[in-house]
Amino acid sequence: MWMEIREVIIYTFFVYGIINFIIQIFSKKENIIGLKNVLVVKNQQDTVEWIVQNAVKNVTGKLMIVDMGSNDDTWRILEKLKLDNYNIEIFKEEDKIKIFEQED
Repeated sequence: MWMEIREVIIYTFFVYGIINFIIQIFSKKENIIGLKNVLVVKNQQDTVEWIVQNAVKNVTGKLMIVDMGSNDDTWRILEKLKLDNYNIEIFKEEDKIKIFEQED
């Protein structure tokens, strides 16, 4: 009887450990391999809001958006979207190197 209880306890801890290990691997996968979510836009005032809203739904972590020198209202729209969503960071073309300096 004692051996059966001991085996159940050991197997329970074993399964718990395996499940916890798998969860840790998948929850930190972007940090393990150093991936960043970057969206590059230019002159997309008609579509940028839709693109960003859908991208935010489909990415894990921060979404970094680089405006490559738009001549329309793209930057203004990005600033508005940033106010509405804390997972968005926006950069102008000349500041794009800052993406590589940041730690997630």
